[in-house]
Amino acid sequence: MAEVKQDRLFTRDYIFVCIAAFMMSFSFFILVPTLPMYLKDTFGISQTLVGVVLSCYVIAVLSIRPMTGFIADTLPRKKVYIVSYAIFVASFLGYFFITQTLALFILLRIFHGFSFGMLTTAGNTLVIDVMPSSRRGEGLGYYGVTNNLAMAFGPMAGLFVITSGSYTLLFLTS
Repeated sequence: MAEVKQDRLFTRDYIFVCIAAFMMSFSFFILVPTLPMYLKDTFGISQTLVGVVLSCYVIAVLSIRPMTGFIADTLPRKKVYIVSYAIFVASFLGYFFITQTLALFILLRIFHGFSFGMLTTAGNTLVIDVMPSSRRGEGLGYYGVTNNLAMAFGPMAGLFVITSGSYTLLFLTS
């Protein structure tokens, strides 16, 4: 019986995109359980206002995705992904400096949400480009696992960091 040769899925590019996706998701999920505490401790706001502030991020993510999809189809996807990732990482720097004004923090969260929406959309299109079409289902499954792993370990890591360190260490870690 002849052996059927499969296209190679785990190429260098595919592995790097998966690692980048895990790191992006991990940095997001490390903040999920900790930002409400940060907002209460830093700005002294109510739980209701914490929810409003945190929802600005999600609204920004949802609003940028259609435009990013168009951009990722129009421009080179790898460049869109790298620029989106750079903006996403740069967004974290704002958490070190915006500690006095809640309005500036909300603007930072909106900007961070835009970068996250751009990055996740560009990442989803890029991963399809770096895998063989014959193994797309399997490749997307493994790519999705990176998010699940980050979801499993990120919140736990975030809580560990703030109980053994500080918010500054949390933002540095993320």
